[in-house]
Amino acid sequence: MATMYTLIQHSGGVGFERAVEEFAVSRKANQDRVIRAGGVLFDTYSAASDAAMEENYPPGTEGIVPQVRGTFADARLNGLRIYVPPVPSTPAPAVPIVIRGWEVKLMALVAGRRLILAQRSETEFVVATIPAEGTPDEWDLGTYRSSPEAAATAFGARYRSLASLMERVPMAKRIQWSGKKLIEADGGIGWERQENGKYQAELFGVTYELEKRRRSEAERGDPGWYLYSSGAPDGNFFRDYASRTLMAAIDEATTMLLKLDLRGPGYEPVR
Repeated sequence: MATMYTLIQHSGGVGFERAVEEFAVSRKANQDRVIRAGGVLFDTYSAASDAAMEENYPPGTEGIVPQVRGTFADARLNGLRIYVPPVPSTPAPAVPIVIRGWEVKLMALVAGRRLILAQRSETEFVVATIPAEGTPDEWDLGTYRSSPEAAATAFGARYRSLASLMERVPMAKRIQWSGKKLIEADGGIGWERQENGKYQAELFGVTYELEKRRRSEAERGDPGWYLYSSGAPDGNFFRDYASRTLMAAIDEATTMLLKLDLRGPGYEPVR
């Protein structure tokens, strides 16, 4: 069983109550425990380390005290509780959606559908999926729970399960970490992490840069990355949007770079 990595409660004690750290998980039983608890497994230590930084200091954090927005499960590894990341969700609309007498309390768009948490009474909750638009007469694959805490846990677990179905074939064959500060991608293109957190690559004398987007107050979740370029003979990338996660953004940006014909004038950035 290949060693994976997850995030757990930080072992630092005072001042680190709302902080996480990386933890290696080599046994399948422990990996299964992470999944059951609603945690996340990473293929590499570097990916887990970057995730820990983003979770400890989400947008809007002031000062140096970590402030994760997720929760800690009861399940533990090495005596420390497993970290459960927050689920990007939208509160129920002002005019509530009611399906068969169940009122929708929480909703998130995932895998082309809406994941809902609905309530009928103080002890009746359901987590299910409905179409992306409209108010249906029925839902799909209902998971029933008798307490709000259990329903919220089921909501998070279902969200992560559905989101994983939308992931492309693992990019490890195309992109691999080559240390903390460099990511190698297709065509021999290397993206180097800068001190300001941006990632730069150079191809045929043209510099390309990925910069983390700033999240607006109305946005939820990871805001994604912008792609810029400088020195291109005919037209540069400027704030072209790339995928939310770093590795997916590098994958997309590299694909765009490889589409360019840099051997002569007249090309335009291909989106």
